[in-house]
Amino acid sequence: MRCSRDTRTLLTEVDIPNPDGALTPGIYCTIELHIPRKTLSSVVSADAIIFNADGPQVAVVEDGVVHLRKISIARDLGKQIEVRDGVRDGDQVILNPPVDLVEGKKVQVRPSDAKS
Repeated sequence: MRCSRDTRTLLTEVDIPNPDGALTPGIYCTIELHIPRKTLSSVVSADAIIFNADGPQVAVVEDGVVHLRKISIARDLGKQIEVRDGVRDGDQVILNPPVDLVEGKKVQVRPSDAKS
């Protein structure tokens, strides 16, 4: 196998049933692989990640109090980060946390500006 550093592509051979001959030799295509994960993960905005000497963290709010949680990053998806642990579904994660944010700080949650 050869991997191109410029395009981040990998020449791959995949065997696919083609009984009606719709796939012809030499064609180009885009495929999406749905591979079941053995461990569940959560996705958070990249703007929520705190990088410091303690490693990657996110700040979550529970009952008006900030809690810093260490996270384990599974994949960087660009604007979103897939996280193995440290965040659960339903957590209120702080976006763009200020540098002076500390564990135990009392905060007030503002309603989301996102329109459904």
